Amino acid sequence: MMELKNYLNDKKATVYALERFTGVVAGKSGSFVLEHSGSFENGVITSTRKIVAGSGTNELAGLRGEAYFNSGESREFHLTLQYSFIE
Repeated sequence: MMELKNYLNDKKATVYALERFTGVVAGKSGSFVLEHSGSFENGVITSTRKIVAGSGTNELAGLRGEAYFNSGESREFHLTLQYSFIE
């Protein structure tokens, strides 16, 4: 993952990142790129992760969707991807 943070002060920042996912979604394998945009404030990152249009490979070609994310200091987190396939 490539991540860029712009710290506004000691407790705030804007966040932008690109991340490649490789794995299985709904029983289909391949990869896709997620674009993150959000903010960091008081130890919590809040971001939206959108699937970059046209980035899906193999069985994940045509995948689109997004996920919303909140995280504190934890190194482990879960997110739910809302997705569909373009036919």
